[in-house]
Amino acid sequence: MQKSTLVWPFAPPPEPSKSVLRRLEDLESTTNKLKSDFKGIEADWESTYRKLHAARVSINRKLRDSERAEETHQDAPGPTNGGGTPKEPVSDVALLRQAFGRGR
Repeated sequence: MQKSTLVWPFAPPPEPSKSVLRRLEDLESTTNKLKSDFKGIEADWESTYRKLHAARVSINRKLRDSERAEETHQDAPGPTNGGGTPKEPVSDVALLRQAFGRGR
């Protein structure tokens, strides 16, 4: 039995020119820079998201606490503002100002 040999019918590809190699290196460096920039943006976004989440949790907690305090004041007999007149309801804007520490 005779062994058959396979012959590749095409010529080997030519060596890339210096300009092609330089363009490939430029593309590779650009790709690496984009990857690095993207990782930085991802890290910034994660940090910002954590801060926004923490702020939202804090606001929700303060709003819940103020609602509970308001409910306990409403349950108490004769709520007044110190001058003998009934208390005015607290607006949402006032609650948010209190939550951010800028109460007026």
